[in-house]
Amino acid sequence: MLWNPDIPTQFVVANDDDANPFFNIWDLRNPSYPVATFQDIHEAGIKSVAWCPNDSSLVVSSDKNNNTVVTNFKTGERCLKFNTDESYDKLCWSSQMPDKIAGYNFETEKTSILSFTPQQTQFDEEDEADGIAAIESGCEVANPEVSPTTGAPYAPKWLHPKSGVRFGFGGMMVSFHGKCLKVTKSVSHETESFIADQVTKFDRDLNQALQQQQLPALIDQKA
Repeated sequence: MLWNPDIPTQFVVANDDDANPFFNIWDLRNPSYPVATFQDIHEAGIKSVAWCPNDSSLVVSSDKNNNTVVTNFKTGERCLKFNTDESYDKLCWSSQMPDKIAGYNFETEKTSILSFTPQQTQFDEEDEADGIAAIESGCEVANPEVSPTTGAPYAPKWLHPKSGVRFGFGGMMVSFHGKCLKVTKSVSHETESFIADQVTKFDRDLNQALQQQQLPALIDQKA
């Protein structure tokens, strides 16, 4: 059982029965029946489950057949399936690195780090220091797979842009920050050209820094 990090009245309950592996989302405001039931996500009893603190649509679960799956409980779609060689008795989603999930197996006494981001992978860690070093080095062992049932990769909330700007017709400029949307009228041609040149220059500098692995230096320069 685990509580929803965003909705304090909701919680998830998983069933470890191999004959009927499922997990339910319940809401105390309507206790007569679950908000959602997932019976086709796993083929064996569910050993552990964890709710994502940075995107409460996502629930990760691990079963006895070594299948670890990320499910979008609002749509009922399976987002990712990790190719792990063991099951996890305990799962914990990182609050600081939103795409990282820690899994612990009681029998082998191993902790593994799973990543929502495909280019990052899984590794076993002996302790916290080795774990951080492995993350930074991008150690590759197994890749998560986008489930074919979704039709397209799911974009979690932490990947959504927090702000942006775009020019439109007639000298209009639209910008947003969070939930605030602003439309600016009568942007002069000179202002539009200046901003466009600055954006182009920054884009060129960013691509160059990424290619030369000098992103920290660029960040310090822009700070």
